[in-house]
Amino acid sequence: EPTNLNQELRALHVLFQDSLFRDGDIDCDLILSEESTDLDAGRAPVRQVILNLIRNAVECMPDGGKLKLVSASPVWQQGRQWIEMLIEDSGPGLPKAIQSTLFKPVQSSKGVAHSGLGLSIVKQLIDDLEGIIEYRTGSSGTSFRVLLPAASDASKGPT
Repeated sequence: EPTNLNQELRALHVLFQDSLFRDGDIDCDLILSEESTDLDAGRAPVRQVILNLIRNAVECMPDGGKLKLVSASPVWQQGRQWIEMLIEDSGPGLPKAIQSTLFKPVQSSKGVAHSGLGLSIVKQLIDDLEGIIEYRTGSSGTSFRVLLPAASDASKGPT
């Protein structure tokens, strides 16, 4: 059973609207593709990736800010069809000191409640799904771009 990325983003957006986003004074925009966002992936790992990326984005904006959740499809790369997810925040950007080890387990600087494993788990889940993750960061915020394989019935190529 394919997982629909739009449904997952929509469900988590609703879930966090009255808790995480309101408590953190986060304005969250949801911009969803009108094309199919069915993934060749299970629901649990997709949801875990989204949860970890949203939680990290919110934590980097302790005084509030803007968050954007975006899906786009189809995306063609290397002869394959992908579904793209962007999670962008308006935080201060990632410190240069952690950028080289961003996807590796590290000692968290966020306090006792944090293991420092969030992004390494995200990377491992995406690798297991045969996906791709990349990021852009600067003083105007950070954006994580994730490409996940589209459901197999859509992977025949453009017609």
